[in-house]
Amino acid sequence: MRRLVLFSSFAFNPNIQDVVKKIIPQEISDKHMVFIPANGIHNAHTEILDYWETVAKNHQIGYTCVDNSPDQSPDDLKFAKQQIRNANIILISGGDTYPMLSNFQKSGLDQAILTYWQRENIVLSGFSAGALLLTPTINVNKVRLESYAKFSEEELKALHLVDFTIFPHYEEKRHKTMLAQYRSQYSTEIRPLPNDAHIVIEK
Repeated sequence: MRRLVLFSSFAFNPNIQDVVKKIIPQEISDKHMVFIPANGIHNAHTEILDYWETVAKNHQIGYTCVDNSPDQSPDDLKFAKQQIRNANIILISGGDTYPMLSNFQKSGLDQAILTYWQRENIVLSGFSAGALLLTPTINVNKVRLESYAKFSEEELKALHLVDFTIFPHYEEKRHKTMLAQYRSQYSTEIRPLPNDAHIVIEK
């Protein structure tokens, strides 16, 4: 079993317990979760760290939080990659998408995640920006955020574990026009991902 779980939110998701069941499946034994804050441990919101550590404790599984900041020491980076190798559940946090993607590429954690995804009996999950990172491109932010206009398509290429991208936190009234704009400009399939939804891919 290889399972990919993409979702937008845990705080505003009434179905979060269903998502947690997909992330922490009974089929996997000796579970150990690695949680990766999007922009580094020291820049992560405490409530996010506390929530997922509590989830792990309640399910009585191993839990490690590893850094994704660009200024971590070689020893910290070595530790992070070792924890990824030892994990069978990985969850990547939401945050600022481009810095997260850039940090993954500079640190080599992107390659560690790609190698991890080739294994059996694992779950890989991300929410919000962390979910977007696992798609072919984060270029949906070009229609969501003015600050992304400066980035080239090459700079916005992500890990490409699926053949579609997502529109995180999608709300029909707010984002319908943006979604239509994306579909008119790009050939990549895009799936709306509201806060109360999740996508599960089984390999």
